[in-house]
Amino acid sequence: MKALLWLDNQTLRRADTIITLSEDMADTLRARGLGPLPITLINNPAISSDDKPITPPSELVKSPDKIRVVFAGNHGRYQNLPLLAEGVARCFEAHPELELMFLGDGMALGELKSRWGDHPQVCFVPFLPFAEARDIISQADIGLVSLSPGIYRAAYPSKVLSYAGLGVPMLALVEPESELAKALCENGIGSVPVENTPEAVAYALEELLSRRVASNSVVEWHQTIAGSAQILARWRLLMQGMEQ
Repeated sequence: MKALLWLDNQTLRRADTIITLSEDMADTLRARGLGPLPITLINNPAISSDDKPITPPSELVKSPDKIRVVFAGNHGRYQNLPLLAEGVARCFEAHPELELMFLGDGMALGELKSRWGDHPQVCFVPFLPFAEARDIISQADIGLVSLSPGIYRAAYPSKVLSYAGLGVPMLALVEPESELAKALCENGIGSVPVENTPEAVAYALEELLSRRVASNSVVEWHQTIAGSAQILARWRLLMQGMEQ
C-alpha cells in the first residue's frame, strides 16, 4: 500500500492537470501535503443514450396511486443500503402508498432481499441498460443516493446527475458537510439526514415528501452543473490553457 501511495503521489506531482468530480475529492488530494496541485473541478455529464427510450414492462410502470422512491445503480458494499432501507421502511405504516424500488445488482442485493424480499411495499428490479431504465427512473417521485461514511471524500455518485437530468428530487444518505449534501439542500432539490441512522433517514424522507419538489427545478440545477454545453466548455477551456 505504501508503494502504491508513493507512485500515486509521484503521478500527482508530475501531472499537468488533475481532474476531480467534486471539491471534496480535491480536498482529499490537498490533504496529502504535496504542495500546490493543478486541480480542476469538472463533473461528468449525466448518462445519455442515443437509443430510443424503451417503454418498461407494464408491471414496472408506476401506478398513479403510488409514491415511488428508487435506488438505481450498483448495490455495492459502499452504498450503506441496509441502513437506507431501514430508514425508508420507517415511513411505510404512515404512507401505505409508498413503494421502495431497488433497480440494479450488486454485493448487497442478497442481504436486502433476505430482509425485504417479501415486503409488499418493496420491489426489486434487475439491472437494465439506461435506455430501458430511464423511464422507470423518471417516473419515480424521489431518487435515493447512499454512501457509507467517509466515501464522499473520494467519490461522487454518478446517479446524482442521472436523477437530476430526469427531474427527480433526491434523498441522499451522505454527510451533511459534503458538497453533495449542501448542493441538494441549498438548491431545494433534495433532503439529507442529519445523522447516519434509520430514524434520521425517515425524518428526511418525510420532509421531502411534504415539499413535493418540482421536476423543472431539479432539471435547472442539473443544467448549471452538468449540462453537456457547460461540461464541454470547461474541457475546452482546460485544454486551451494546457496548450499555452
